[in-house]
Formats: sequence, C-alpha cells, structure tokens
Amino acid sequence: MQRIEDPRPTSTVPPHVGMRRHGRRLAALAVLVALAASGCASAQDTGPTTATAPASTAPASTASDGAAPARPTATAAPPEGITVTIDQQRLDIPLDMMSVQVHNRSGRTLEIVEATYTDARFAEPIQWVGDTLVPSDIQRDLRVPIPAPDCAAPAAAPAPHVEVTYILDDAVAVGEYTPTDPFDFVPLRVAADCFAERVAQTADVSLTGVSTRHTEAGEVVELQITVADHGADALTLGTISSTVLFQPADGSTGWTLDAAVAPGQSRVLTIDAIPSRCDAHALAEDKVGTRFDASVAVGDPGTTAGTGTTATTGTLTLVATDAQRSDLYAYFSDRCGLR
Repeated sequence: MQRIEDPRPTSTVPPHVGMRRHGRRLAALAVLVALAASGCASAQDTGPTTATAPASTAPASTASDGAAPARPTATAAPPEGITVTIDQQRLDIPLDMMSVQVHNRSGRTLEIVEATYTDARFAEPIQWVGDTLVPSDIQRDLRVPIPAPDCAAPAAAPAPHVEVTYILDDAVAVGEYTPTDPFDFVPLRVAADCFAERVAQTADVSLTGVSTRHTEAGEVVELQITVADHGADALTLGTISSTVLFQPADGSTGWTLDAAVAPGQSRVLTIDAIPSRCDAHALAEDKVGTRFDASVAVGDPGTTAGTGTTATTGTLTLVATDAQRSDLYAYFSDRCGLR
C-alpha cells in the first residue's frame, strides 16, 4: 500500500479541535522553552555560534510514522452528508498525483486524519495520512500519488472504495464510500498506462533531443524523437498533437509522421515547432505544454491477412525531461520576445 503524508497547512481550527490540538502540543512547547533558555546560557559561555539551518516549516498537525498524535479511544458513527469523488487537478498532471475529494455537507466542520482509496484497477491501495479540517459545504482534496495499474484486472472487479477516518469531538469515526469519477479519470489513466506498458514491451519511444535552427520564417525548435524497436512487433508512430505552447510551423493542430519501425530496428524522427501563442501567462503557468501526445500502433496498423488480427493502438505521451523543458521554455521566451 502506498502511503503519503500531507504537509499542507490546515484550515481555521474550531474551538473544540483547537483545545485538543493545544493539549497535544503543550509538552513540545515546554521542551522548546527549555531548549531556548539552555541555548542562551550556552551562547554566554562559548561566545558567538555558527548559523544553523532553519527549523522545519511543516505544521505540527501533520501526522508522521514516528510521532503521530494520539487518537481518541472512543468511537462514533460517521457523519452524514459526505460524498467522495476521484479526479486530477491540472497542477497535479506533471506530478503524477490525483485527488480523493471529500465533499462535506454534514452541517459541521470535520477533521480528517486518514483516507484509504482501494480500486482493483490499480495494483495497490493508496493511503493518505494527515490532519485537515473541512468546513461544511466545502470540498477538500486529499492528494495522493497515482499507483501503477493492474492491467490484468477483470472487467467485473469490485467497485472502488474509499475509507475516511475522522476525529469527531473526542471520538474516532470511520466512513465508507463508493466514489464517483465524473470525468472518467481512472479508466482513462489506467488505459493510457497499460498501453504504455504494452509499447514498452516492444520499443523505447522518447524525446531525445531539443535544438533550434533558423529558417526563412524565423527560428524554429527541432524535437528529436527516437524509436528503438526491441520486440517482435513493428511499431508505427502516427501523429503527434500540438500543445498549449507548441504547434507545427504551418499552424496546423499536429504533426503527421506515419513512421513505421520494424522489429529490431531504430529510427530517429524530427519535427519542427513554433510557439502556439506568445502568451507570457501561458508560459509562466505551464504544466502540460511540453507533454506531446502521440498516436501509436503496435503490430500491423491494418488488418493482417488470414488472421483477422489488428494492431494495438493508443496514445503515448512523450514527456520532455527537465533539461529539455528548460530548453523549450528558453526558445519560447526568445522567439516571443519575453526576455
């Protein structure tokens, strides 16, 4: 099971929760006061001291394996009016994170300390651990890493399940929910990941170079894509879609390659790109502009005579490395006169 601890600050603390948290920290405060006094005395004895690293800025309410705050022993019924959805925020796309979204319509502020998301389409459950408050009529995103897919999961697998643990006054309550997925994030993500696994069994496909060159129409950025087929099937790289930052020099919505690579062969392909639009905000806020979606076919793209089989087709995302992304951003800025 993957486990993630959320270090984000919590929302405003209501009185009953504040008293409980205050009690949890009194001992730590006393220790800090003692250490401060000791530090002053030491400074007088030994003279000036060297600078030290700043203390951690993580909030004290963040749970950890070594010093998780004690939970009440009493139990309570889970709150009513709670629904859970699964989604991915745009900012989390390059981080490979997703959100377990808890919608609170209970009429009271809730304290969440743990959530576990189990889905047969993924290889393992994910556990979020933290301490966050959710006022009534507010949605809270519990961000978790996206697990590896289970590409062999049966179609009739059990429904996804989310278990949320609350602290209600001085009692622990556990609610169990069947989450909704309004934008089909999970099936789309699992399909993409499983297709990427299938492609990896046949070939390595990646962005391997970024450079610029001058043309009569101005400077373009040249992307180098390498396909190394190490499997038993051919691979065809069909089209590559433009992004929010980059498009073909002719202004079309994508690049058409239709480049086939035979088993055991390698091929280097290049495409020229220019900025899709010279927008400083698009560059400053970019999260997906250097992720290029490519249509790929593994096997014969057409029907194989005599067998009736067809190729496995899907979309593979070619993701720029950090260095490549930096080069692409630099080209974008220079071409658009942003620096």
